[in-house]
Amino acid sequence: MRAKLNAGRRKGRDDYDRHWPNSQKPNIDGFLFGRLQQEVAELAVALHNGDVEEIVSECADIANFAMFIADVSMKGSNSP
Repeated sequence: MRAKLNAGRRKGRDDYDRHWPNSQKPNIDGFLFGRLQQEVAELAVALHNGDVEEIVSECADIANFAMFIADVSMKGSNSP
């Protein structure tokens, strides 16, 4: 996960909710959830192909998008 996040930072993605303006709470169901679903589909292909390196990579992508959704959700709630 960290390697993927660091690669994004090298591309200028220091803060995903600024890099992707549609990732604010009202659009979680749209953009971020859609990206999560896309990554799950990519994992299915990697699993089908038996590509261990790609399986690990896609699992990291899925975990990161799930984390983004959780973080954006927390920012929009009254939880600490």
